[in-house]
Amino acid sequence: CSLNLNLSFESVSGIHIDLEYSGEPCGHKIERIRQVLKGNGAKGLLISALDEIAWVLNMRGTDVHCNPVFVSYLLITSVSATLYIHPDKLTAETRRYLTENQIQVKDYFHVAKDLEEYKEENLQLSGSTNYALYQAASRHSKVLLHDSPVLYMKAIKNETEIAGFHQSSQLVMKMAL
Repeated sequence: CSLNLNLSFESVSGIHIDLEYSGEPCGHKIERIRQVLKGNGAKGLLISALDEIAWVLNMRGTDVHCNPVFVSYLLITSVSATLYIHPDKLTAETRRYLTENQIQVKDYFHVAKDLEEYKEENLQLSGSTNYALYQAASRHSKVLLHDSPVLYMKAIKNETEIAGFHQSSQLVMKMAL
């Protein structure tokens, strides 16, 4: 049995979406995540779920067929945020967006090395993070296994997201008629 996810490292991906559609700047989301981490006794969080990364950064991609996500990892610490992605996938506009939001960009394949060198205390990972990254992270810091706070933040929709759902459902109803 083979699984073809169409994980392309060559197409452009990681397009940011405007605030008028997301309703909350990525910087606010990252600060809310940092507050949760503080409550959990963690200094950092590695997000490996692609939909969570897309939500936090207000970005969408085309790496996985029929899913608006892009292959990446996102490391949020108490003082920085780093997106690990194949650098050629980002447009100049998206790079500018990330820079404006103080998000560093590093090559996708550097995440394990950076986790091995992570020296802050208590890095939070979700149970779905792969074992190789868990091992790399636990080399110099204590790993806390918790559900990702993003999972719960995504579940509570802001007014803009709710309005978007209403608008899209009305469109679907009109198309059905």
